[in-house]
Amino acid sequence: MLTETLNTWRVADAVVDYYQDRMGLQPRSLNVVVGETNGGYLTDNLGRQVGREQVFEVLDTSRSPQGRGRVPEGNVGGGTPMTGYGLKGSIGTSSRVGEGFTVGALVQLNCGSKEDLSVSGVPVGREVKLPEKPHASPGNSIMMVVATDLAMESRQLWKVAKRATFGLARTDTYGGNESGDFTIAFTTGKRVHEQRNGDEFLNPVYKATAEATEEAIVNALFAAETMTGHKGHVRYALSLDQVLEIFGRYGRSLP
Repeated sequence: MLTETLNTWRVADAVVDYYQDRMGLQPRSLNVVVGETNGGYLTDNLGRQVGREQVFEVLDTSRSPQGRGRVPEGNVGGGTPMTGYGLKGSIGTSSRVGEGFTVGALVQLNCGSKEDLSVSGVPVGREVKLPEKPHASPGNSIMMVVATDLAMESRQLWKVAKRATFGLARTDTYGGNESGDFTIAFTTGKRVHEQRNGDEFLNPVYKATAEATEEAIVNALFAAETMTGHKGHVRYALSLDQVLEIFGRYGRSLP
């Protein structure tokens, strides 16, 4: 599960209830994984608004036929109150299909400074104009989730997870002192790569992971919408029109 920082333990507690109340299961133990980033600029995080009702709703939806299509992006779920590069952050996704494998990436973007933002090597953050200079956020983190269908050991997943930070770095954030840059990686383990030779088969997976993570971050910016939140604080969405104009001035086109 992904949420806002001060809702973490409420979400974990609700997941335990869900197993009992909705699924009728009585597990001997349950290790709930909850990732978080601090959205305190746009939301009253001390109010801890996310709990049992919201967790049950999202799990019900994800398990339904309607929840098995395209993953929603933008101001949804844990990405709702987040800030990315001084702009409106959100949830972004992307994927790559290789020879015999698929890699998917989902990010909850809440990190970076506006002047550092780079899109495909173009310094968009320095060039894009906002109605006002972004105010500082209390948080500066990102959650990156990497999924694949290749069968691999936890040791190999750990190596894949590290490549997500390469995709993050390609957007030109450097990870500040207070950054919490985390990656969760998992596999459904359904496919065995035909060309296994030690860990050599992971090379294209590394590339796919970096590319998908970078694109998921950019998608999180493009999918976000301008939001006025707690205490009238505003985060402005990245303007696609401005980005197209900036790319044109640099002799580039969007990928």
